Amino acid sequence: MKGLRRLLSPFVLLVLLFLFSPKSPGATLNVATDLLLTRWSTEHGLPQSTVRDLCRSGDGYLWLGTRSGLVRFDGGRFFIFNHWNSPQLPGEEILTLLATGKRGIWVGTSAGLAFFDGITWSVPVFPLEDGTPLTVTGLVVGSDDAIWVGTSRGLFWLRGFKNATRVGNWPGNRAVACLGSASGSRVWAADKAGEIFLLGTRPYEGMMQLTRVPGRVHALEQWRNRVWIAATSGLFQVGVTGGEAEKVSLPDRTIPHCLFPDNEGGMWVGTGERGLIYLGPDGMPASSPPDLDSGSVLSLLLDGQKNLWVGTEVSGLVRLRRRAVHGLVEEAGPVTAITTTEKRAAWVATRNNDIFIVEWNGRHHAGAKEINVPGLSLGFQDDDTLWVGTAGSGLLRLALSTGDRRWFLKDPAVSIRAILAQPRGAVRVATNVGLFRGEGSRFAPVRLPGDVAKQGAISTLVANEAGELWVGGEDGVWHLAAGTWTRLEGRDQQPEPSRVSAMFRDNHGLLWVGTRGWGLFAYSQGRWTQINESHGLTDNYVMGILQDDHGYLWCGSRRGVFRIMEKNTRRLLQRETPRVDCMVWNESEGMPSSECTADAQPSAWKMPDGRMLFATVRGVAMLDPLMAAEKPPPIPVLIEAVLADSRNLNPEQPARFNRRLQMLEFYFTYPDLAAAEKVVFRYRLKGFGDQWTVSRPGQERTALYLNLGPGKYEFQIQARSGSGFWTASMDTFSLEVRSRIRGVYLLLVFLLIGAAVGLWYRRHLTRSTAKAKYRTSGLTTDVAEKKLADLLRLMKEEKPFLEANLTLVKLARHMNIHANYLSRIINERRNQSFNDFVNQYRIEEACRRLADPRWKEMTILQIAYETGFYSKSVFNTAFKKFTGRTPSQYRSQSTSAD
Repeated sequence: MKGLRRLLSPFVLLVLLFLFSPKSPGATLNVATDLLLTRWSTEHGLPQSTVRDLCRSGDGYLWLGTRSGLVRFDGGRFFIFNHWNSPQLPGEEILTLLATGKRGIWVGTSAGLAFFDGITWSVPVFPLEDGTPLTVTGLVVGSDDAIWVGTSRGLFWLRGFKNATRVGNWPGNRAVACLGSASGSRVWAADKAGEIFLLGTRPYEGMMQLTRVPGRVHALEQWRNRVWIAATSGLFQVGVTGGEAEKVSLPDRTIPHCLFPDNEGGMWVGTGERGLIYLGPDGMPASSPPDLDSGSVLSLLLDGQKNLWVGTEVSGLVRLRRRAVHGLVEEAGPVTAITTTEKRAAWVATRNNDIFIVEWNGRHHAGAKEINVPGLSLGFQDDDTLWVGTAGSGLLRLALSTGDRRWFLKDPAVSIRAILAQPRGAVRVATNVGLFRGEGSRFAPVRLPGDVAKQGAISTLVANEAGELWVGGEDGVWHLAAGTWTRLEGRDQQPEPSRVSAMFRDNHGLLWVGTRGWGLFAYSQGRWTQINESHGLTDNYVMGILQDDHGYLWCGSRRGVFRIMEKNTRRLLQRETPRVDCMVWNESEGMPSSECTADAQPSAWKMPDGRMLFATVRGVAMLDPLMAAEKPPPIPVLIEAVLADSRNLNPEQPARFNRRLQMLEFYFTYPDLAAAEKVVFRYRLKGFGDQWTVSRPGQERTALYLNLGPGKYEFQIQARSGSGFWTASMDTFSLEVRSRIRGVYLLLVFLLIGAAVGLWYRRHLTRSTAKAKYRTSGLTTDVAEKKLADLLRLMKEEKPFLEANLTLVKLARHMNIHANYLSRIINERRNQSFNDFVNQYRIEEACRRLADPRWKEMTILQIAYETGFYSKSVFNTAFKKFTGRTPSQYRSQSTSAD
């Protein structure tokens, strides 16, 4: 160590605080460094920025209660339930939510209670004498799946979907401030005066006072075998059997609003002005979480994927997600090489003339400007001897114990890309002018067979224990064995790697080669196999390759670090599958930058404890494969909607048609709340084609099929989660298209002739009937023409079509005409159905707004609602039907034209 201090003394040392100490998945949560924050607001589709309550239903959706309706979220898209599309909803100010069963959701509003099963709404009846609306303030599940309902008019109890029963022991109409429960075994209720009661299991069983706290109670939660109470006067705790409440020490003027225990033994506390506070397993405030900058926190939810969801007063929805990747020496800028020693210290070379030392046993790293030129490549020969390759300044051998330095290959034209130093053996150096071998104090060039002038730069070196050597460069890969060089060429017109950027030999001796722009190559049995983006690879630029202890290959790229299963690639090598499944980690998992580098080697390194380091343009990305390998809880893939020729079908029931279908549409989702942007779907329509279609991450979650003839069909869909695992089950939808024409060819001819005659007769009869209708019904031709003109003028001037719940009857009343007459006028004079007639005006209005710069701040979904549509899918279908384009295409083309 004295020698090392003598070596570094002439240079300036940068001592920086190392804020993160890496942890295994089972380590205690450090809320200050282990969490990533993501925020959603009205700009992303929320109807309003106040989120009063949160819950997650059994089918995976996240539900939000806002002041402007109920919101369903699948991780990427918001769907809003309000009075336009859900008139049964008692009120739009949602105060409390409760998920039950597979899809059920109880919704407490400022005007009553409702239940939604995913398709239909139900509204229970409360025994109130005056029938006035009540405000629902709390919902919990008790024993036998009974529902306790706290309201502004007292406490009620529901069993199934029957009418509500008033809890007899609750003091009359005394308002309930909030409810709390512990896995259905205990239920607590607090009134507005701060009294807290332990309830019985039935509405007429006795209850006991648990405790009393000053001020209004906001939340009740059981944690550490105590009842925790969030009130305007502070945070309190009391035994489960009652007693005097003890106040918990929090920062001054902290008003807790909500509580939620986590899986790490701690508890989250949402407050009025201080955002989030985290209580450690000992019940004391621990390190501060990331600053939400959100004002009051109103609701908290920890989902099955370890995401903490935060509903705020003014900042919408916030997600705190556990980091999978940590950044090291981010201030160092672009990293060129990484290596480690057995003493658990990592050495990092950068483009900024720095070599950083990251020590795991301490909480800091020290950076030293030891060399006045960029250190490109690194290589340890043993724990005491470090080799440093540079760009134009030569090769440095550094003895760490004594500080001795010696330079080799000092040629300004030589750039050293990789160093392979064997303990007590030769040192091989890859450069831009070829390969060099050194032993002792001399380095000599190694001549490869063929035309040396055409061999180009060498960038990578790999060796095995038997002494074999693989050399990769711009012109391919060479192999040295038993003193003989062999070029690894392709055969049968197979592609072979060029512009080599990384090489790796896996546990089975298979050689993997990463390239710049050509993807990944595997060499086996004299054959090269190329794997690129067309096979499912994340990126064709592969900057580093490693293998973990579970059979996964990890590759650095320009788009992050991606993982592929070794046995999956072997199936591709054996021509058993055309694709590989890749999962990518990038900034959304905590990488300092998604762009990995391969300026020199090693650009990726596996540490002794299994963690992996990848060089990026902003420091080092460190990830733990054990954390990445955690399989998420099962979430079902869901078919949300099915449209057959623009008609909505029930996705849970088979359909049958007696005619050809011109267009069949499927809308589906997979509520992955951790990484919705990375979800991949594969689907097919059996009977139409048996090949699976695989979507791209972020692609529109729809499937469209045209011209379906007679036959039986089944739509099948699976999803791959953001964690890289395919769902074990699939969602399906069955339909049958029957043929009207049956029998032999002769019968077919007669039927066609009969159909033609019948069609002529029908048209003739229709004309006669229409004239007769006008003569007998009072709707003469002149009256019909006048009413049509009135209708067109009304649609143009007053625009009644902007009302989402516009019906034929409403429009007829507005025109002072019978609905049957109005229907005939539209059908016979415009040759349209009522829905098509109204939707045409809505689409024309939507087109004007999409093209108008004054509406550019409005989202497409907002414009859809503003022009009378209540559903995104109905709007998209109608828009494409009338314009032939999607709304986003229309807006983009209109903007470009301007």
